[in-house]
Amino acid sequence: MLNDPSASFEPVEFDPIVHKQALAFLATTTDGVFVVDADWRVVYLSPNGEITLQKTRAEIFGKNLWEEFPASVQTRFFVEYQRAMKDRISVTVEDYSVARERWYEGNASPFQNGLLIYFRDVTERKRTVEALRESEERYRDLVENCGLLVGTHDAEGKVLSINQSFIRYFGLEHSDQVVGKSIREFLVPSVQHLFQHYLDKILTEGQAHGIMRVTLPGGQEHILEYDNNLRRDGPTPIVRCIGRDITEKKRLEAQSLRAQRMESIGSLASGIAHDLNNLLAPMIMVEHILRLKLTDAHSQSLLETLHTSIQRASGLVKQVVSFARSGESEQTTICPKHLLQDVAKLLTETFPRSITIHRNEAPELGAIHGDSTQIFQVLMNLCVNARDAMPEGGTLRLSAKTMEVAATHPALDPKAKAGRYVCFTVADTGEGIPTKIRDRIFDPFFTTKTPGRSAGLGLATALRIVTTHKGFIEVNSEEGQGAQFNVYFPAAQDEPIQETEAEGQMLPVGHGEVVLVVEDESAIREVTRETLETYGYQVITAADGAEAIALYAQHLSSVKVVLLDLAVAALDSSAITRALHKLKQDCIIIGISDLLFGNEVTELSARGITQVLTKPFTAEKLLKTLATVLEH
Repeated sequence: MLNDPSASFEPVEFDPIVHKQALAFLATTTDGVFVVDADWRVVYLSPNGEITLQKTRAEIFGKNLWEEFPASVQTRFFVEYQRAMKDRISVTVEDYSVARERWYEGNASPFQNGLLIYFRDVTERKRTVEALRESEERYRDLVENCGLLVGTHDAEGKVLSINQSFIRYFGLEHSDQVVGKSIREFLVPSVQHLFQHYLDKILTEGQAHGIMRVTLPGGQEHILEYDNNLRRDGPTPIVRCIGRDITEKKRLEAQSLRAQRMESIGSLASGIAHDLNNLLAPMIMVEHILRLKLTDAHSQSLLETLHTSIQRASGLVKQVVSFARSGESEQTTICPKHLLQDVAKLLTETFPRSITIHRNEAPELGAIHGDSTQIFQVLMNLCVNARDAMPEGGTLRLSAKTMEVAATHPALDPKAKAGRYVCFTVADTGEGIPTKIRDRIFDPFFTTKTPGRSAGLGLATALRIVTTHKGFIEVNSEEGQGAQFNVYFPAAQDEPIQETEAEGQMLPVGHGEVVLVVEDESAIREVTRETLETYGYQVITAADGAEAIALYAQHLSSVKVVLLDLAVAALDSSAITRALHKLKQDCIIIGISDLLFGNEVTELSARGITQVLTKPFTAEKLLKTLATVLEH
């Protein structure tokens, strides 16, 4: 059938019809086909074989296959075809031709005393397969390392597969530690009961999207957002899961919401403080006037009680204003003794009676430099934590001392320097701090309290403030044995502490000078008039800005000082001061306002305000301020 009449080897006779059909088949097949005898001589080559081998039948008939294609001796084709010839078996082989830069596949089967070989160019197929393999590899790498947690679970919630990101996220060594386990095991206990609801939802609706809280190996709770879909294209339903950690996102959202709440609270607090100051201001000055008129011991004792209560209320209002404007800072020289006294006083008034408060200041306690409101906040945050650690009561100890801190001090912050420090200590007899969470207590939003009781920012805020003041915090605690926080602030270098002036000094009096009082609160306006007239001044009063300008113009030559409430009605204070200075360039104006910081005082000075009185002010403060501006 396959013999060439011109060949020198013996022909084999076949049925002519079969011979014709076979030749027709071989001529139309897309594969290249050739036949070799036992001596590897080519006895047949199909038309497509000529194209693939790039040789004609006339060129190759009767020739030794390996002599015609010597480069093939170094390939797998040679090895496998030899094996097929020797063992009389069928083989399939695929190899790359370096010379032709093509891939070929061959199938050799025993035929008569030689081999029947089908071969084809599979380069394009190989390229397609390789491209698919590379694409799958890229996709696999993307899925494994995309940063998303990718996996599958069955209808019962058992993990079937996870990617490398999942393994790294949960601190695993390999997937076997998770595969086969229920997802429920990784959820925080408080939400494990919701897992069955999740399974019911995804099996019913085919998809589920939401968030879940998971526990990492170190005990940290993180928040995952998931987007899962049910697939039913196999013998059993499989849920494909994609998750991402949104803990930081939620933290920032909570921080933003808290900032918005704080802004709202701040605005409300400022408004309340303003109203309270307007109520307290006349009380303070009336108390002073009554002291002058009621001189008996019993009345003086009652007035002293009134004075103490008013001062306490005034201090609380100032704290509210400072809290509302906590973003601003006023750096002053601070007396630690007075600061500790203020903290202890507030704690005594507000903490449960079951908590005993002890205070101790070392003698010759040095000063510190900083924002007294912020440092007060640090101590209060620590005290509030101490209170919460003693729900059944206990002892809270506050102390302060000056000490030298060496560079080798174990708690010294890397940014802080060795030297002289004032150390505040807040110690309690409460529950103590477990060792496993001690390194995390200063993390923002970390809290051991029940949801809603704490935002987890108290210690983080304290640490930020202390660090800003170039100080550091030292923590000593054992679980069940209480906790002690030592807060270190650098001692001020040779800066005097401003002590309160002794009471009972002779107050300055006026000599008939005319003072224009501009105040829209009638109680403050009248008691201010009464106080000034008692001490030798003449007073003109105005209830709003428009009236003030008119009266000042009318009494331009006689008015020496204008006492102006900066929040007076009708006109804003800027318009009033401009108008007054336009009438008289060297007009002396004393502004009255709520708590101001240094930069605001500077701005008021630039607007022509000579001095500023902070509400609620005493008669003593008012009279001394008046005397000061009149002297100049």
